[in-house]
Amino acid sequence: MFTFLAIGLCSIAPTRMFLRWAKAAKADPAFAAPEADVKAARRWVMIEVHLIALLLLFAALMARGIGGAEG
Repeated sequence: MFTFLAIGLCSIAPTRMFLRWAKAAKADPAFAAPEADVKAARRWVMIEVHLIALLLLFAALMARGIGGAEG
């Protein structure tokens, strides 16, 4: 459950950046996101992807009865 929560929390920063960029692009068609912001968003998304891989691993282990409350 912690992994799922961590994924949700990690998605907040890039989502806010994407919304800010969309608003800026609507106001100025020549808008380009700052390189530092793009790198930061990519870093957050990559963290999310790695956490999703862990989440899938944990789900498979739990389906096999490993790591549950009883075992």
